[in-house]
Formats: sequence, C-alpha cells, structure tokens
Amino acid sequence: GASRCAPRRRQRDGCPSRQVSAGERGGMGAHLSRRSCCDHLPTVLASTGTKIKNIISGMLVFVEEEKDLVFLFIKELCGTDLQREALAKMLSVSMGMIRGIIEEGVQAGDFKNVDTEMTTSTLFGMIIIPALHFISYTKKIPHDQVNAVVEVLFFNGILNPDTSEGL
Repeated sequence: GASRCAPRRRQRDGCPSRQVSAGERGGMGAHLSRRSCCDHLPTVLASTGTKIKNIISGMLVFVEEEKDLVFLFIKELCGTDLQREALAKMLSVSMGMIRGIIEEGVQAGDFKNVDTEMTTSTLFGMIIIPALHFISYTKKIPHDQVNAVVEVLFFNGILNPDTSEGL
C-alpha cells in the first residue's frame, strides 16, 4: 500500500508532529513518520528566519544519519508510478512544513512576497543536493560550511547589489 506521513499538528517551532497510520506501519513511511529532520530541533517559539536555519541544520543531520534510507528513497523514485506517487506524498509533508514557514515569514513581513511553492522547492534542493554530494562519496557533511552557504544564498542571494548588468 501507499505509505503516508500525515501531519497531525504544528508545534511552536514550525515542525509538525506525526502519527503513524495503519497503512504505513512497518514500511519506509512508518520510519519517516517517526523520524524526521524535526527530531534535532529545539521546540522553542522562534522567528521564521531561525525556523529556516533549524530546517537546514535538521535536514543535514537527518540525511547524514539516515543515509541508507535516503538512498532507498532515491532508488524507489526509479520504480513504478505507484511507488513514485507514494514517495511524492511522503515528500509533500516535508515540503509542506517548509512552505508553511515561508508563508508565515511572508505574512509576517520577514520575507519578500515570493512564489512559496518554487521557493520551497529551491530551498529543499539547496539543502539536499550538497548533502547527497558528500554522502555519495562516503564523506561527512561539513555542516557549518553547508549551513553557511545555504543561509547566505537563501537569505541574501549572491548578486552584488552594485551589479545590475544583464538583468
């Protein structure tokens, strides 16, 4: 059956707590529903910027500690349409969590008015691709370095404010 990670409620740090549905007990979805990037985050009332920083750190820790599960997830993406659909549903929970924080930041005026779906996907990729790069070569993820680069790119961009040529 299709595995699902269903959010139950949103905690004060922006991370949903999860419960395991009957359909996912024993499968990869059950593992993901009990274990997530949020397991490493403090449960404090935080600014949206801090929540994003916590998501970045938490996802890096999760990928490093659960690399076998991450590689299985990637392998399953090459499976049947039904497998990909189940994985997409599981992925949508993580993406929804990130999107919710970005929407919160936009509403609070902390972030610019952006396309939250595309911004969510972009941030997710900015975190996952460097993590996959390091774990693919059986290297430890340099958390401080990846955190710093992703934070600068996400919060500030890379274009020098004095540069407007070609834009």
